[in-house]
Amino acid sequence: MLRLTVICLLLAAPLCAQELTIEVDAGIGGVVATPATEVRITITKHDRRPFVGRVVIDMGQPDFTGGGGPRARRGMGFMADVKISQDINLEEGALKRTIRMEVPVGTIALSAHVLLERQVSGTYYEPVTESDLNLPVRRDGTKLVGFVSEARLAMARPYVFFELVEITVDQLPESWKPLSGFDAIILNDDRITRAQSNALIDYMSMGGTVLLSPRGNASFNPETPAGSLLKIPPTIRPRTVTMKDFDALLKKPRLGAAPPASDGTTMPTPPGEIRPDGEMPPERTAVVELVESKPGDTFTLWPEAGRAHPVPGALGLVSNAPVGAGNLVLIHVNLSDYPFNQGKLSYAAVNLMLLAMQGVDDRLGRSPYRALAAENVRNSIDIAGRRIPGREAMVLLLLLYVTVAGVGMFLLARRVRRPELYPAALLAAALLSVGLVFTFGELFKRSGDRVKTARILISDDTTGRSAVFTLGCSYAVGGDKLLYRQSRDSLFAPTNFETRLGRPGAMPDQPQDFNAHIAATEIQTEVTGLDRWQNVFFMHRQPSAPQEMKLRVEALQGAWKVTNLSPHTLQGVIFIVGQPGTGVGAQRGAWHYQPALSAAGGQDDAVTFSQSTEMEGSAYTLDEGLKRDVSDRDAFDVLAQLMNIHPDDRILRHTTLAQVEGILWESGVLPVEGEYVMICVLPPGAIPSSSIGAQEVDESDIGQVNLWIVRGVLETR
Repeated sequence: MLRLTVICLLLAAPLCAQELTIEVDAGIGGVVATPATEVRITITKHDRRPFVGRVVIDMGQPDFTGGGGPRARRGMGFMADVKISQDINLEEGALKRTIRMEVPVGTIALSAHVLLERQVSGTYYEPVTESDLNLPVRRDGTKLVGFVSEARLAMARPYVFFELVEITVDQLPESWKPLSGFDAIILNDDRITRAQSNALIDYMSMGGTVLLSPRGNASFNPETPAGSLLKIPPTIRPRTVTMKDFDALLKKPRLGAAPPASDGTTMPTPPGEIRPDGEMPPERTAVVELVESKPGDTFTLWPEAGRAHPVPGALGLVSNAPVGAGNLVLIHVNLSDYPFNQGKLSYAAVNLMLLAMQGVDDRLGRSPYRALAAENVRNSIDIAGRRIPGREAMVLLLLLYVTVAGVGMFLLARRVRRPELYPAALLAAALLSVGLVFTFGELFKRSGDRVKTARILISDDTTGRSAVFTLGCSYAVGGDKLLYRQSRDSLFAPTNFETRLGRPGAMPDQPQDFNAHIAATEIQTEVTGLDRWQNVFFMHRQPSAPQEMKLRVEALQGAWKVTNLSPHTLQGVIFIVGQPGTGVGAQRGAWHYQPALSAAGGQDDAVTFSQSTEMEGSAYTLDEGLKRDVSDRDAFDVLAQLMNIHPDDRILRHTTLAQVEGILWESGVLPVEGEYVMICVLPPGAIPSSSIGAQEVDESDIGQVNLWIVRGVLETR
C-alpha cells in the first residue's frame, strides 16, 4: 500500500508543479529609447512535456476605471490597443529559452503586460502565466551613444557632449530596430556574430552611425562592417607610430558648457562646471580623472581607409564613409589598447573620440521623417480628403441647385399654368438631389487609390546600401480592419498623428489600434477598430540593397559628370555640392539643376554640372523647373511640399535655398565639404509596391511617389 501511494505521488507531482515560468526584461544596455526596443522573455519549462503556444505583449491603454485586472496594474503605455505576439514551440524535456521580440516605444514609458498562452486548438489559447513590464523611456534630450568595448569608455562622460552606455557583446541585438534609439554605436570588439554585424550594417543604412575601432586584423574580415562595406583586406599591415606626432591627442580635454542638443534642448552641464545662468549644477558623482598621455607612447595605426575618406582636421586618424542614410566612421587605432586604455582612459582616448564625432555630430539622430511626416506632406497623399470637392466647386453646385430647384421649378410651373405642381416639383428635386449626393459620394469614396505613399529611397555611391522611408495613407473602403505583411527587418506603425513626434527619427506617440504577429520571416500587422471610408496613415522604414540603383560621379576640371546607371528615367535632378559653412543661416551648398536623366544606356544618361548649371539663392527657379519638368503631378506636389516650396504660394515662392537646406539638415542628408547629394523623382514602379505590404489591395490601386536621394564623396582633381 505504501509503495502504491509513493508511485501515485510521483506521478501526480508533475501535474501539481508549475509547468512554466517567465522572466521579462527589456532595453539595450539598460536603456529603453524610441522608436523601438527589444523585449526578452526567458521561459523556463520545469517538466518534460512539449509546449506549443505563443507569447503576447499587450501594450494597450491602461484601465482608468479602477476595476482592477492586468491593465490597472500597469503604468502609462500607448493610448491605443497594441498587441505583439509570437508563436513558440518548446520541444520535449526541461529547458530554458529566451525569446527576443522587438516592440515600438512611445515617449512616455514602456508599459506592457506579457502573457504566455498555450494553444488548445486552432485559434483558441488559454493563459499559462503572466508578468508585467514597466520601464521608463529615456527622455533627457542628450545624444545617446552605445559602446561595445573592453575599454571603460563611460569614464569619458564628463568630457564629451553625449551619453555613453555600455553594451556587452551578448546584449548586442541581431536586428537593427532595437539599435535605432541610439544616435551612434562605438564598436571595439571582434567577437560579434555575423547576425550582429548585419544588424549594425542595417542600422547604418537606416540612418545610424557606427564608429569602428579595430582590435586587430580580424576586424577587417569580409563578414565585418569594415570588411564588407569599406573593402579593407584583413591582410592589411599596421604600423607603429609615436604619440608625439599627434599633438592634439596630448592635450587635456576640458570640461565645457554643453551646447544645444539635436532637439533644441540643452544637455546637462558636466559636474563641477557653472551653468550659463550662473548657478551651480546639482551635486553629482566626482569627475573621473584621466591618465595623462605621454609623448613617447607608441601605438598601432591601421593606415588603410578603403572606401572611406579622411575627416578634415582628424590628423589621418579618422575616416568616414556614407552608408545608406547613415555613416561608418573608421577610427584607425584600437581604443582598448595601450596607451588609450590603461585601466583608466587616457587624454588621447577622449580626444580621439571627439575627433571621430566632429564629422558626423550634426547628423546624429536625424531622419527623413522629420520632413516626411510634416502636415503639408500628409495632406499631399491624403486619399479621402482629396475626393471631396473643393469649396469653389461646392459653391457653384449650390448656386446651380438653387437656380434649378427654386427659380427653375417656379418658372416651369408658371409656364404650364399649374401652380399646384410647384410643391411636388420641389419635393422631387429634393429627393433627386439627395440621391445624387449619395451616388456621387459613393463614387468619390470608392474611386482612385486604396493606398497612396510618399517614399524616399536613400542610398550611397560607396557601399551600395539603401534605405526606404515611407509615409503612407490607406483607405478603408469597407469593414473594420486592414492587413499588412512585411519582412521582419522592417519597422511599421499605423498612426493617428494626433501627438507630436518624439525624438528625431522616432515613431509617433499615438498609433492606431493594431495587432502584430511575428512569424519566422515576416510580420503580419492587422489594424483594427476602423470606420468605413476612413484614412489610415502609416510610417514604414526598411533597409534594402537594390543593386540596380547606382550612380557614377566623375570629377572634371571645375565640374562633375553624373552618369545614371539605373534602369529608370530620373526627373527633376537636383545636384548639391557641399561647401564650407559660413555661419548660421548661410547657404552651405552649391545647387545645380537639370530637367532629366535618361535610363542607363540612353542618349541622355549623363550630364555635366558646372558653374553654368548653378542656381541662385532663391528657390523660385527650382520651383518653376520642377513644376515644368516633373510630369507626375502627385510627385511634384510631394517634392514641393517636402522642400517647403510651391509656386502657387506667394509666401513660400520666396523661400531661399538656405532655408531648404535647413530641411535637408533636419533629414540628415545635407552634404558637407567634399560631399554631394543628388535628389530626383523616380517612376512609380521603381520601388516594388509589394514592399508596402498592403493585403487585399490590387496593385493598380496602390499609388506611389518615389524620390531618390544619393549621397557620395567627391573626388577632386
